Amino acid sequence: MTEIQDPIAARYGRSPKQAKRNRHAIAIVAGVLGLLFIIWAFYANTTSLGPTITTTAYEVIDDSHVSVSYEVTDQGEAGGICVLKALRADFGIVGYKEITIPKNVYSLTGKVVLLTSEPAVTGVADSCSVR
Repeated sequence: MTEIQDPIAARYGRSPKQAKRNRHAIAIVAGVLGLLFIIWAFYANTTSLGPTITTTAYEVIDDSHVSVSYEVTDQGEAGGICVLKALRADFGIVGYKEITIPKNVYSLTGKVVLLTSEPAVTGVADSCSVR
C-alpha cells in the first residue's frame, strides 16, 4: 500500500494524512463561521434600532370603517413610519394607513380610523421601519 501512496504523493504533492488534516481544518473553519452567523442572526433579530408597534385594540365600526388602537415604543430614538391595516377574512388588505413617528419619542399610543374598500373583519398595527 505504501508503494502506491508514495508515487501518488510524489506526483500530486500530498499524502492522505495531509488531505485528512485539510478536511479537519475546513470543517473547523466552517463550524466557526456557522456559529458566528447564528450569533449574528440572533442579535440582529432581537435588537431593534427603530420603532416597534403593537395592536392594543380594534373595532369594526361598519362596512367601511375600522378603528385600530396601537402602542409604539422606540428604543433607537430614530423615529420612523408605522403601518396600520384593515383585513378581510382571507387576510386581504382592505384598508391601509401609515403613521409617522417623530424622532426622540420613546412611547406613543394612539387610535386611527381606517377607511376600507370592503367590509373588514379585523384591524392590525402591522410593522414599523426607520425613516
